Amino acid sequence: MLEEAFFPGRLGERLRDEENVKPRMFRGAAIFIIGVFSAILTAFYMVYTKVDMSFALEGFESARPPLPTPGEIALSRLLYMGLAFMIIFVGFRLIVFFAGKEGRGKALLTLVFHAFLVFTIISLATLPIMSQAHRIPFIVVDATLADATFHDAEITGIAVNGSITLRGTINAEYVSVYRAYRENLSKPVWASMRSEEDVAKALEETSTIINMTGVTLSDGGSLDRVDLVEGNWSRVEYRDVVSRGLIRFGAPEPGLVENILSTLSPIAWALTVLYVMFGFKRLYQVSSPITIIAGVLVMVILVAMGVA
Repeated sequence: MLEEAFFPGRLGERLRDEENVKPRMFRGAAIFIIGVFSAILTAFYMVYTKVDMSFALEGFESARPPLPTPGEIALSRLLYMGLAFMIIFVGFRLIVFFAGKEGRGKALLTLVFHAFLVFTIISLATLPIMSQAHRIPFIVVDATLADATFHDAEITGIAVNGSITLRGTINAEYVSVYRAYRENLSKPVWASMRSEEDVAKALEETSTIINMTGVTLSDGGSLDRVDLVEGNWSRVEYRDVVSRGLIRFGAPEPGLVENILSTLSPIAWALTVLYVMFGFKRLYQVSSPITIIAGVLVMVILVAMGVA
């Protein structure tokens, strides 16, 4: 029974019999779960071995790099895989409805589960390719930090009652820190910059802006907020990263390995959809044009939603 998982047409044929659905549904669910873990594994490997991240913000250069936590990576991959599954299942289910075919919802669900066998194989195959890739440097140009502490600090800023100076250990519930142009304090549109020369020029023309909210001092004092903070401190620590703005900077142009990796994701999803198409045609005994329309529709939605 296991070998049929590699032959979607044969699987679709057997799923026409209701008695064959339940045991294959459990197997398919296991394949999907393994696929989710493979997506998480490859994301872990990419982020923690192939990404160099640092702050391009004055005073934060030596702070802990704001890499995503394992929990954030796992959740993002889980949502990613869940979204892909829903798009594929609902897309083919809609074609079943408009084609006037019998529902067979559980059978289609089982077929889509099994299709993630293709994604899992390709996902795991990317690991040895990733191992040959160079580390990619990213700089943080905009961040919101939670529960940040500035040690041995002496800062000036603007509070409700005007300019103030604070000294000692300073904690803030939230710190918004970003680069802005000196003349008008506006943020550069980093996403529109197409070359490293543009990024370097923007870095030269900008300064770091720091705004704090929920400020508490080592002597017990507190302030609701302090804006346009300037000064110095021995080190800064933070508990969590609420948001981060990243830009690739200081890396050579993408090489062969990176180009291969960038094409594997759409290929993986195209082959996953193709798997469903073969099984779908046998399961519902529909014509080739209807099957092709279903596959193209699902693939277009996957691309439009940023999955593929």
